[in-house]
Amino acid sequence: MALATLYSMASAKRKALPPCHIFIIDHKARDESSEEAQWVSDQVRWKFMFPSTVIPLTWPENTIPADLKSFESNARRLRYQALGQACKAENITTLLTAHHGDDQAETLLMRLIKDRWRSGLAGMRAMNGIPECEGMYGVHHSGGLRQPNLKKRARSQLPFLIESGGLQILRPLLNFEKSRLIATCEHHGTLWKEDSTNHDPTLTIRNAIRHVMAHYKLPASLSQQRLTMLAMRMQDRMRNVEEEAQVLFSKTPIKLDIQTGSLIVRFPPVADLLERSIANETDKNQARDVAYSLIEKIAKLVSPKDTPVVGRFSNSIDFIYPSLSEDPTAFIRPFTHTGILFRVWDRASPFAPASNPKLHHPREWLLTRQPFSREEYAYPSLNIAIPPNSPPTWHFFDSRFWIRVKNHTQHPLLLRPLREKDLESLSQLNTTPRPSRILRAAFNFIKPAELRRTIPALILVDPSDGREHLVALPTLRLTALPPFLSPDDDAFHVEIRYKKCDFGARDAEEVVVPGVWIRDVLAEVKEQERLALRKERRAQMRGEGKEGDARGVDVRKGERGKSVKKRGEETGGREGDGLESK
Repeated sequence: MALATLYSMASAKRKALPPCHIFIIDHKARDESSEEAQWVSDQVRWKFMFPSTVIPLTWPENTIPADLKSFESNARRLRYQALGQACKAENITTLLTAHHGDDQAETLLMRLIKDRWRSGLAGMRAMNGIPECEGMYGVHHSGGLRQPNLKKRARSQLPFLIESGGLQILRPLLNFEKSRLIATCEHHGTLWKEDSTNHDPTLTIRNAIRHVMAHYKLPASLSQQRLTMLAMRMQDRMRNVEEEAQVLFSKTPIKLDIQTGSLIVRFPPVADLLERSIANETDKNQARDVAYSLIEKIAKLVSPKDTPVVGRFSNSIDFIYPSLSEDPTAFIRPFTHTGILFRVWDRASPFAPASNPKLHHPREWLLTRQPFSREEYAYPSLNIAIPPNSPPTWHFFDSRFWIRVKNHTQHPLLLRPLREKDLESLSQLNTTPRPSRILRAAFNFIKPAELRRTIPALILVDPSDGREHLVALPTLRLTALPPFLSPDDDAFHVEIRYKKCDFGARDAEEVVVPGVWIRDVLAEVKEQERLALRKERRAQMRGEGKEGDARGVDVRKGERGKSVKKRGEETGGREGDGLESK
């Protein structure tokens, strides 16, 4: 209620503030929770004239929430997902929560207990994206592409659109103690309710910590004020590091391929990580912090892990910048982190000058999706069924691609990773229908070849024999209907967008490569068909030559050579050379 009180006061002074809608969560963990939630809703409407909505949480059937060992984490997940859905329904893009300084202190103490140092000591951030809502389109880092802007974006050179938007969380009360907020409510005559379960130390870890902080004398360094100040200092430190890394990031050459979810990057030299020379261990540690933040920013562009595990990138510094490692034997080598395969790019640099296009650079790395494991191939999130005539739904495939499919056929479609068996089914170029040759020709543009096994594929099952048919490569915008579907049929419609990305000070067009275009693939198919036809004609000519006598063959060769020579004389040799090269 303190947040509602303060927002009401602020909006009275600043008419430009957006209108407010209050959400009250009914956790359904106590018999009286619904009645209390409705009471709060009534108070908000009566005192502040704010519209309000009570959101009851839906727990699994036959579940007693308070009896769950993981009640706190489950309640948090359900709470944020319910808030996300409610905000989407109301077209709300910013959500303010009432987390205060006491909550921040409890969070830090919990993280200290769990040995979460570094960013863990920064506690809750005053602003970030909504958690626990991965895959919820229009809530989680998506939904910002409004219809009026789509035509303008469609004229860009991007292979397809890149998502934007998403629900932002603001926590404006983190620097205020709960006691001060209570005093604010009392001063303005605002009534409030407290959840009695918050005082049960046996229910959750946070409750236990809250009980200890309230009833036991802790060292001064663990007081609420000290812990809150620690979080503020750590946030300031992280903000400075991130600002330095952001400057470097905006200067770092990157080529992002959103069709395969891979990139090539030229990491800056060690000397550029700090504005001063690295002279001692303190400098080295600060350089590591900047390198950590820089690598994390770059990795997020292609990572299939929407929320990278905190601290994981610290180990990657040793492989990319061995001179910053504590291990004197460290050396540059491939490694995997957060679902990404890092390896040195040992081929021609995409950033090389035109005067030397084959130039290789030692600080360039290729970042790709780590090959799918056998376990991952079985994940339900990577095997998305699209029933016939089902409502089209956005799916966050592999936490990299937003894909929506409308299935107009009478057969189920399956969205899953492209597999080796799919490639093998297209291996016989000259004996497959032309649509399949189009798909195969597209693979020639995907290099290195192993990137082919990291992209999504749309599969249709033949109703007659149960065989799976590769019918589309969504990221390449290519389709190939099986024989039992008419080319004139509107079999399915696929929409695709790449995940939301932070490109720093650059536009997407400065970072994203144009990719594979249909016109290029069709040109490749025509060239392959031309070469195949020429090969067939040569074989026929060899067969005809075997049937004739040796003199006949010599005569034909002689006549052909004479003709070439004559045309060469007439054209200065160019046409003759061209025929010979063919």
